[in-house]
Amino acid sequence: MMAKFLFCLLLGLSVMFMLNSLRRREGVLQFPALFAGAFVFSIVPQLVNHVFYPGHLPLRVYQDLGVESGLLMCILCLVAGIAGYRGEPMAAGRLERTVPEIDVERLFWAGVVLCLVGIWGAAKLAALAGGWKEQFLEGGHYALEWSGAPVIWVYVAKLLPLGLILCLNSTLVRGCSWKWALTLLMMLYPLAVIVFLGRREMTFDLTLILLTSLWFHRRWAPPQWLSLSVMALGGMFIVLVPYYRSYVNETGNIKGAIAQVDVRAAIEAYATGERAEGMDNLIIGIPARQAYPSFFWGTGFWNKIVAYWVPGQIVGYGLKQRLMVEVGNEDDDVFSRYCGLTCQYGSYPTGPYSAFCEFWFPGCLLYFVMGRFYRGLWHLAENRQHLGAQLICVSCALLIPMAVVRSIQAAFATCLLPVGVLVSVLWLTRDRYPVLVSSELQ
Repeated sequence: MMAKFLFCLLLGLSVMFMLNSLRRREGVLQFPALFAGAFVFSIVPQLVNHVFYPGHLPLRVYQDLGVESGLLMCILCLVAGIAGYRGEPMAAGRLERTVPEIDVERLFWAGVVLCLVGIWGAAKLAALAGGWKEQFLEGGHYALEWSGAPVIWVYVAKLLPLGLILCLNSTLVRGCSWKWALTLLMMLYPLAVIVFLGRREMTFDLTLILLTSLWFHRRWAPPQWLSLSVMALGGMFIVLVPYYRSYVNETGNIKGAIAQVDVRAAIEAYATGERAEGMDNLIIGIPARQAYPSFFWGTGFWNKIVAYWVPGQIVGYGLKQRLMVEVGNEDDDVFSRYCGLTCQYGSYPTGPYSAFCEFWFPGCLLYFVMGRFYRGLWHLAENRQHLGAQLICVSCALLIPMAVVRSIQAAFATCLLPVGVLVSVLWLTRDRYPVLVSSELQ
């Protein structure tokens, strides 16, 4: 009974926060809608099986209130994130340095360079898979061993979306026909990834790049009914795309893949836990780590940075391992000792569980900090029309649901690339143009 009550509370709060944000035209682009929407369309549906059809996990998990503890942590994280965003933006005071006036022409060409480098990385990755045809139509992308060269080229290819952000925003500020044509040309590879590989992240990323850029520079946003419809379709896309992707890789037939997807069976599999391994990690992990205390105390963020950004094939895997902080038992060890199970290969820990691993239940406050950061960033981008903040807002929008669906450590480590690249681009242009004297930021 308590599990059902907490489930209904989580569902009600997440829907309320999402709909309240959608009351504003630009609300679909802001932190509350993206954050609460991740709970509505990803976390909550995967919890249905654990709440209403329990029994597939070891008995000890239910005796130790694993379902109730997981739901409680989700609620705490949801409320903490929204509370952090709802507060007044942090006062920035008077900027210590002047804000450079950015030459949008140079910004556009910087974007073109990043796009070309990203496409080069994508071409190298495709070559490792056997070629473009093998990568997109024959599943060659999934046959690669994800270490060494494939990992390097994946990170190089990630520069393409950042280049698109610079090209699109500078074109919206001061555009012409040839700039629009070049920008659209750079979008062909992301569109191919969406159509042929069914990449959910690329779909979400490209959509937010377009919508957020249009809002900042054209003050256009979809009407509320369309925003809600798109979010609902996005939730369906999350459920159905693995089946679509598998069929395309097997047959290369896109139209046939759309027709072959059994929507009802896919939704049932999603709700009954057949494709919800991340929720098993949440439900088992919280009571397991309380039975065998082993928390990270913030070191999980450092370890994720090392895992993402220290190339073992260059510096040596021994050095990379030594750079990581030993934090005690990993999930597989804790799960095995607790109930004899291990984590499903390729499954995500989920954001609430990753926050719990850091600081126990107070780990939910990490989402409060995240909400505060995005509140200040949106204030600079929207109210102060700060170009740098606008670019970072566009590039980091995908990280909001990632921090819920995957892990908060992964979102933090991932944000270092877009923030670092964009800050570097702005910094390199700072001295060549007249500066604007900063005013007091409220």
